[in-house]
Amino acid sequence: MKRISINKAIAGVGLLLVVSLFSCDNKDLIAENDKWIFPDTTDVGYIKVIHSHAAVLPQIPGATANTGPQVFMYVNGAKLNGNALSYAGNWPSPNVYATVKSGNTEFTGILARMNTVVVPNVPAPIAGDTLLKFSQNIVKGKYYSVILVDTLPNMRAVVFEDDMGVPTNKKYKIRLVNTTANALDTLVLYSRLMKANIIGRTTAKQASAFVEVDVPILNDTLEVRSATGSAALYYVGSQTAPQTFAPVSQRIYTVVARGKIGLTSKTPSASLVTNR
Repeated sequence: MKRISINKAIAGVGLLLVVSLFSCDNKDLIAENDKWIFPDTTDVGYIKVIHSHAAVLPQIPGATANTGPQVFMYVNGAKLNGNALSYAGNWPSPNVYATVKSGNTEFTGILARMNTVVVPNVPAPIAGDTLLKFSQNIVKGKYYSVILVDTLPNMRAVVFEDDMGVPTNKKYKIRLVNTTANALDTLVLYSRLMKANIIGRTTAKQASAFVEVDVPILNDTLEVRSATGSAALYYVGSQTAPQTFAPVSQRIYTVVARGKIGLTSKTPSASLVTNR
């Protein structure tokens, strides 16, 4: 799968919040709502955001130790996720995409600092909380994975177009995305049931093409291996224990490998995202 873009973080840039306060006096709310223009749902693309930035800092006040940067994502100035997006999380959910207006789109990632004293549950960023900012052309009707990655300590994003074509009956699609912070890692995805690689060499910050695989009669176990090794570095869904993989006919999956060797609580691992 061809990578669409890699974007450098713009660190240390403060977010200027402009708040306009309007009086509610003499407001005709019914008339206002009657004039509301709803967005054109035929002119949108589809995105999901996946957090693979394996840093320990910065942390929001009160966060659990070693959780690293928790993020609010904005598109063209509008906040996307309600809850902070944390390491290894994805938004909106594993098999759902959000709609955004097509065209050149500005993405911003802000440290999820909150005002918990005066105005609870309201974002309250300060200077330096902007972790990344980049633009991406969103094509009408297409699907994208926006993945937060790093060359430590800076956050970046890689954007991949997702192939959402329905697999053949009794087959599923799968790909490997290598978002590890170990620049020399070249990974493969191995099937214990097939005793062969499903997906070949995938270098850091790259995604393989989606491949169609027969839905097995028995459950499988997927291993992430080094391209030069013959043993599991870790399993999809667990760092140490083999996991059951029971793919469903005509589903589409992405295996996301992430983490950094030697980094507390973020040693390399792999999770499974259902695209469809």
